[in-house]
Amino acid sequence: MTSGDIAPTGSYAHTFNTAGTFNYHCERHPGQMPGTVNVTAGTPADDNISITGTVPFPTKNITVGSKITWTNNSGMTHTVTSN
Repeated sequence: MTSGDIAPTGSYAHTFNTAGTFNYHCERHPGQMPGTVNVTAGTPADDNISITGTVPFPTKNITVGSKITWTNNSGMTHTVTSN
């Protein structure tokens, strides 16, 4: 996963097609904004993450085929980047 820069009010979406644990972070704020997505078998259900500052991303538990959309609701540029 590599979102590139997500400007304020911008968004990035990624569909998880494989089960597993996916760790990621914000390249602009290393060490401050880690996150984890845990993907298991089941019926797909999309989810959202609101970026509101330089706090860690919430851990999300989703199923294979689900999409997460990150929306930047802060005044800073962020990224969503696989570790």
